[in-house]
Amino acid sequence: MLSKKITKTSFRLFLIGFVILVAGSFYSFYRIKYQNRLAERVNHTNVVKLELQKTYAHLLDANAQLHTFLLTRDSIYFDRLMAAEEKIRLSVKLLKELVSDNPAQRNRIDKLDSTIQTRHVYMENDLSGKTAHYGGNAEQIKRCNENIGAAISAITAEEELLLDAREKEQAEYQTITPLVMLAVKLFTIMLLAFTLWHLLREFKIKDLLQHDLASKNELLQKTNHDLMRQKDFNQAILDSSMSLIAVYDKHQRYISFNRECEIYLGKKATDVLGKTFPEVWPDRESSPIYRDVQKAFKGERVRNLQYQAISPGRYFESQTIPLFDANNQVHSVVCIAHETTHVIEAQQALEKLNAELTVRKEFAETLLDNSVDIISVLDTALKFISFNRKAAEVYAMTPDMIGKRLLDVFPTAYNSATHRGLEDALKGNPVYNLKHHSVLLDKFFESFFIPLKANDEVYAVMMIHHDVTAIHVASEKLHERNLELERSNQALEQFAYVASHDMREPLRKIRTFATMAGQSLHDPERAVGYLGKIFSSAERMANLIQDVLNYSLINRNNEPAENVDLNAILRQVETDLELVISSKNATITYPSLPVVHGSSLQLAQLFMNLISNSLKFSVDVPAITITCELALNQFFPVYNYDSDYYKISVTDNGIGFEQQYAEHVFEVFRRLHPQSEFKGTGIGLAICRRIVQHHQGVITATSEPGKGSTFTIYLPMNPVKINVQNATSEAPIRERKSGTHDPFNSVSA
Repeated sequence: MLSKKITKTSFRLFLIGFVILVAGSFYSFYRIKYQNRLAERVNHTNVVKLELQKTYAHLLDANAQLHTFLLTRDSIYFDRLMAAEEKIRLSVKLLKELVSDNPAQRNRIDKLDSTIQTRHVYMENDLSGKTAHYGGNAEQIKRCNENIGAAISAITAEEELLLDAREKEQAEYQTITPLVMLAVKLFTIMLLAFTLWHLLREFKIKDLLQHDLASKNELLQKTNHDLMRQKDFNQAILDSSMSLIAVYDKHQRYISFNRECEIYLGKKATDVLGKTFPEVWPDRESSPIYRDVQKAFKGERVRNLQYQAISPGRYFESQTIPLFDANNQVHSVVCIAHETTHVIEAQQALEKLNAELTVRKEFAETLLDNSVDIISVLDTALKFISFNRKAAEVYAMTPDMIGKRLLDVFPTAYNSATHRGLEDALKGNPVYNLKHHSVLLDKFFESFFIPLKANDEVYAVMMIHHDVTAIHVASEKLHERNLELERSNQALEQFAYVASHDMREPLRKIRTFATMAGQSLHDPERAVGYLGKIFSSAERMANLIQDVLNYSLINRNNEPAENVDLNAILRQVETDLELVISSKNATITYPSLPVVHGSSLQLAQLFMNLISNSLKFSVDVPAITITCELALNQFFPVYNYDSDYYKISVTDNGIGFEQQYAEHVFEVFRRLHPQSEFKGTGIGLAICRRIVQHHQGVITATSEPGKGSTFTIYLPMNPVKINVQNATSEAPIRERKSGTHDPFNSVSA
């Protein structure tokens, strides 16, 4: 009975010990499993941070490729840009998967993705030429990059907080778990010892004691095996990390050295573990990482954002983290580092590229601003992208005109040569305008319109205006001199005609009648008759000579121009023709006439010849009417652009003539009637036309046989300069005032 009771008691003690051992084992397993989970979460956080850094590195690479492509339009950089954009997209996708269990971080990643998509849209607009100028969204892309950088920094900061919390929790578990396991083991050992003591005391049986010791030893081996598995698991996590991770114990000896460390540092873990840093690298005690380790063992958490290691030109970023025991003493230090060389090199390449672009831009601007030509660039919407200093000086352009449309800045340029040239160049064809007159300036230009293309698509047009005003003026002067020479030749031909025909006729009559008079000396009465005819022919020849002289002297008249009252001129003409007017009972009617600018002698000759013609070519009582009205410049295509005109009409009731001869009557010695019917030299109206042309005006004639004639004179209202060189068969082109518009020439710019 006693034996059964003892056995039952021993069994109860053993059962209690077993239950406690199993519970402690399960608890220990739970603690180890939870610690593994914490290690996974820490590694997960490091993976998220690393992926954020990759995303930012890909973004920097994409920006560099974008800038290079916009400058060079080389498809290689476009392909690299697309590859970088794809990497960004994949990184963001992976980040979304990594933070899927964290709503706050997932929200931040979504915002980051939205900002990246916005940046991508701006970039596509730049690449497709939808902007005002190539690179027109650079400012928006820059802001997006800044927002992306800020978003990545915010996400990284949140991950840092999570990492700190998880590492702290992991450290706590790493500290507490061994204590708990130790307590469980101690308690188990105590219980087993008590059981053993009880059994020894009760039974003094050696076999039972050995059995209990074997059980205890087996339990310890199992626990040790679990710890070794945990260590292998932790080492696998470390080796799978893309960061360099090394762990030092409190004696500053390596206790962990992951695979990335082996790859980068060229040392096997077996050659490093158990040794201190100076023992492994005796010549690197002054390195940044060793200084950081020393600081960490003093309790300081160190983050080194940039330093060179391994070899010159290789950059790393590291964190050195001290781990504390229950007494707040550093028992180990974890050093985590990753290489940032590609990021630094990308930044340096970008800075170098920006410097080169700045130099090229300054060089191009210097060339453009010192060019004597007017140079500007417009996009496909004809908005100004840029213009040089000469354009600003000539057209008074200001920086605020950048981005404005051509027709908004210069509305009068619509359908001009410049407007048409730009429209044609936008179709991809270079345009060259030999010479045209500007609607904006009193200048002539030779223009080039050069389409600027990317991927065979026109994104802008360069417009170059070369001022050829001086050449044009010289050409016009040469043209005028040629016309003058041609007119002189015509005058010489007319004079030759007079000498060979009109003036030879009276000479022939004088010679004939002189011979006949010599043969009639025996008959004085007949001889006197012949002498009278000789006198008449001589008088006609003198009149011809005088009229030819008057015609030739019109352009040689150096009389200064003055204000001439046409009323006074007509009164003088009436006085000079008083006898003829009285003998024919003629009437001359005219209103108050204007004051014009010109030669009083020539204008008197003009009205004298016109009124004399009206008196001469009349069959009834002559009635002469003179009227005056205003003729606007834009309705009358004469050539004095600065002035409107007085339209003065001289109408009579004479015999008239066929309208087909309206131009012939103004030719020298061109008569419509024989000398025997109406006396005259046939030069009076030619003198009238030359006088009117001399005053930069026009004279025309309209007539009908038996119904009289009307001679219409157009004289400019504004003062004109009477110049012998400008007396042409067409009124000369005068220099226009700045800002005036020529309605009779094709519109140009």
